[in-house]
Amino acid sequence: MSEKRPPAEVLSILNEYLTEMTSIIDKYGGVVDKYIGDAIMALFGAPLDLPDHSQNAVKCAIEMNAALEQLNHKFSSKGLPTLEMGIGINTGNVVVGNMGSRDRLNYTVIGDNVNLASRLESITKEYNVPIIVSEATMLRSKQIKFRNLGNINVKGKQEQVIIYTPE
Repeated sequence: MSEKRPPAEVLSILNEYLTEMTSIIDKYGGVVDKYIGDAIMALFGAPLDLPDHSQNAVKCAIEMNAALEQLNHKFSSKGLPTLEMGIGINTGNVVVGNMGSRDRLNYTVIGDNVNLASRLESITKEYNVPIIVSEATMLRSKQIKFRNLGNINVKGKQEQVIIYTPE
């Protein structure tokens, strides 16, 4: 999109998209960690404890996907390009805090569980689903029905990971 559109138009589209998605993340008690181009890294359950954080993250993802469909309809009706989104969700212990150099710190999370969420996001296109969650997330999201997508080998993990998508 950036190659074929004027920078101001790309910025306008992305700002509208990020504004909509951020409001949904806020609604479910998530915290935007950072924007990475058109991607959003969000946390649930940090810095403050959030009961049902796994389930909130999945409900948030489902609503974000529905909102993207509406945004794409709006963009399309204006002759603008539509957007695609993949969401990966994992639940587990992470390191949370200010990280960086002495001169510049950012509040963020790191760890194996963060890496797994990123890996799950990266395979959504391969599985042709908008949302992929780990078994740990699925087990903590009792109010949501999931479809098992199978076991996968993930870079950086010795054991296979069972993945699911919300129905």
